[in-house]
Amino acid sequence: MTRGLAQIVCELAKSQSEHQRGLMFRERLDPDNGMLFHFGKPKPISFWGMNTLIPLDIAFISHDGIIENIGLIKPHCLDSVKSSKPCLFALEVPEGTLRRHGIKAGDFAEVIDHNHGAKVILVRKIDKGPIKIAASDMQPNGEFSIENEESPARSSVHNMPSDPAVPNFNNVFDALNWCIQNKQVCRISYRTGSGRVITRDIEPHDIFDPENKSHSIEKHHKILSTWDENANGPRSYIIMRIISYTIPGRKFVPKIQLY
Repeated sequence: MTRGLAQIVCELAKSQSEHQRGLMFRERLDPDNGMLFHFGKPKPISFWGMNTLIPLDIAFISHDGIIENIGLIKPHCLDSVKSSKPCLFALEVPEGTLRRHGIKAGDFAEVIDHNHGAKVILVRKIDKGPIKIAASDMQPNGEFSIENEESPARSSVHNMPSDPAVPNFNNVFDALNWCIQNKQVCRISYRTGSGRVITRDIEPHDIFDPENKSHSIEKHHKILSTWDENANGPRSYIIMRIISYTIPGRKFVPKIQLY
């Protein structure tokens, strides 16, 4: 598990037949692996344990990434386990996974494209205010976007004018690491999966490798975990999509819990 995040590698179930079969007849499931059910649009969701051989935690996730409620699916049990409100996703993992990571209702789940499936990033909630979350590969209509993108030329990532008290950096990675260490807000221009450029004030918390490889992996494959001040919630950004940045010289207090 990467510091600050629980990462669940998931098979992705999108079609009706995939939803119906789910994890039936599976005799085992590796730790921190599971299945993510994508329902296309928020709806009431109900599961049961028919033909299920292993006990499963299930988390029901809203369109904006909030874990609405958590349940347990028992092997061969026909009792319904339901979402407390209409949800876009359901996440099934081995029993005890969510408890082991300290995840409960009200925490966050963010979906990232991963090797023809999905990776779900689980983040603990600390603050008590209203929360919204935007997933890095989620379209505004809630559709999950799976696409391959080439890295932009490194020369396209440049530092916009910033507070003169902030050091100059050779690249965006050095700047982000400095912001993490010094708890400084960073303003980024970011190209979304659909090609739209947005500007966000972010509070960087950590940089992690979605493939769980060594640090020798090329930097532009890494993911930045932040608190997004515009969305008022945690968000993961693909660093290769940051096209410019500035550091306005404003400190922040961390709002998500690091393991």
